[in-house]
Amino acid sequence: MEPEETQELTEGAMKMALMIAFGLALAGARAQAASSHAKWMGEATCTAWPLQQSYDDFDKALLLNWVLGWLSRSGKDGADVLSKIDQPTVSGWVDRYCAAHPTDTLISAAATLETELTEKARYSRL
Repeated sequence: MEPEETQELTEGAMKMALMIAFGLALAGARAQAASSHAKWMGEATCTAWPLQQSYDDFDKALLLNWVLGWLSRSGKDGADVLSKIDQPTVSGWVDRYCAAHPTDTLISAAATLETELTEKARYSRL
């Protein structure tokens, strides 16, 4: 091989190695940046609930919509608990619940809220 060919191969191999290293660095950074609630949302603990954010900030809205989805299933049993509550109220309730129970899951929070709202709906019909 000519010295020029060897230099081109070395430069090409170096560029390829740098591109691979850069790609691996980006992949590692993305893995570390993944939120703690990237797993199935209901399994996330209350520590994943962004207490200090407004109910319509993206991270909180994502989890809040999961809780609202959980609550919407109560309608199939005849107790439409969402008809008498709004998003900011649900968000505030989960804020307080998660502050008091940081190791509980969002499933626990949603189920507890559903029970409370169902009981209120039952008594309001009397």
